[in-house]
Amino acid sequence: MSRTPWRRLAALALVAPLLVTGCQTRVGVAALVGSARITETQLQDATADGLRAPAVRKVAGGQPALYRQAVLSRLIQHELLTGAGRKLGVRTTEGALQKAMSELVAQYQGKAQLEQNYAQNLAIAPDQIEGAVRDLVMFRAIGATLSENLTFSDADLKQAFDQRSADQASLTFEQYKPTALEQVKQRAASAAASKYLASYVGKLKVSVNPRYGRFNASSVSVVPETDKLVRDSTAAPAQSPAPGS
Repeated sequence: MSRTPWRRLAALALVAPLLVTGCQTRVGVAALVGSARITETQLQDATADGLRAPAVRKVAGGQPALYRQAVLSRLIQHELLTGAGRKLGVRTTEGALQKAMSELVAQYQGKAQLEQNYAQNLAIAPDQIEGAVRDLVMFRAIGATLSENLTFSDADLKQAFDQRSADQASLTFEQYKPTALEQVKQRAASAAASKYLASYVGKLKVSVNPRYGRFNASSVSVVPETDKLVRDSTAAPAQSPAPGS
């Protein structure tokens, strides 16, 4: 999970140019994602939960509107992933979640470092990390489902071999081949998931209550409303760079 504007899972940088937010929200609704509602109560509770963590409060407390938009962005991204997974018949398991959590703890050399990084860099509180990682697991599962029948040539693997890290420089191609295959599979899965999700976003109407800003499909996030003119649109799907795995 090294690069996630879906590291902000955010970590979901789906590019669907021209899609702008709708403004058909109802009283008490912070956002509509297709037929799914995100209520203002949900947003307020998630915002308050995050700000209970001192490290998050230090980072985000001075900019409450921007922090609220970041929280709403994550709630919208969750609905998008959940809906896309449901449409594909993809489910995540507790085993996959715990495996991903263990990998992150190892990557950051301990739970404390993981929590500190998420709080300082992503403004995600310790008790919200599992939810963010669950969304990442869904993203990976979508990618794995869409790319399961792909095959790769030695030329594909050679590219990964040429980009191996310095501590693996002494390995031959044959020795590195299993690792290269896994890396190429992960990249293909990430690209497949991003492409599908971009299409999925492009077919949905996403509406954000104007008091919180507007939906920007390029970043799959809520951004400040600059002109107060909010329009409805269903743009054609487009490809995007995938969030890092």
